[in-house]
Amino acid sequence: MPASLQKLIEAVLTENGLEHEESYTRRMRRGFEGLLKNLGGSIDGAKAGGRIIEFNDDEVPFIKTILWQIYEGNGIVAKVADERVKISTDDIHNLIQAVIDDAEKQGVSKERLMKFTAYFLNLCSYASLYFIENCRKHIEALALNVYEMPSNMQAEYFIKVEHILKKEVALRVAESALGQADIAEFIEMSKEGYDDDIGIQRYSELDPEIRDDYVRRDKNILERIKQDDGLRQYIENKFGKTAEEIFNYAALNNET
Repeated sequence: MPASLQKLIEAVLTENGLEHEESYTRRMRRGFEGLLKNLGGSIDGAKAGGRIIEFNDDEVPFIKTILWQIYEGNGIVAKVADERVKISTDDIHNLIQAVIDDAEKQGVSKERLMKFTAYFLNLCSYASLYFIENCRKHIEALALNVYEMPSNMQAEYFIKVEHILKKEVALRVAESALGQADIAEFIEMSKEGYDDDIGIQRYSELDPEIRDDYVRRDKNILERIKQDDGLRQYIENKFGKTAEEIFNYAALNNET
């Protein structure tokens, strides 16, 4: 049975001989939410289609370790949970390794360790951050290898590089808008097919981990639409509904 974040917080407090004081609970919840945000994840994404944050049995020992380290306020977990700190992929790697090391001491199987690593990397958008860091390194490498050019030629060179990047960004923005409109259309088709108003496609036939990934994707799309007025206008004009009506997560139930 999935365990909610609240239940795990209470379990961690009990296991460490602490009262279920509101200040302790609030500290751990706020720290966990800060950790998600700092890692590029989101609270809605962590809910994976439900109304509360829940974790499968395979994830429970790792999340409990994270919560306790948040409570103690030291180590790599506490650092990553601090929204004032800029996080790198090295920090994410070190965080996962610290949690795994603790789990191995508790005798957690290698299979569960691998499942947690995959789950956490997906939850925190590790791949995106990794590629962003690599792109930044390549730009910096370019800047370090133009010194044989006079300053005006350096400027012309970087104008060309900037033009290439702008073209790629414009293309990706357009492709993303079209892709999100396609997903909205599939959701509307699903509503018609199942005669309901659940704002998500049915993924019940998929493996749970894959299903949760798709659900998080759909919820993240709604968050993106909320932040982008142009994208909202495009989606809502196309379907004649608000984004919130299309991605109607208030109607979600355990069927998803």
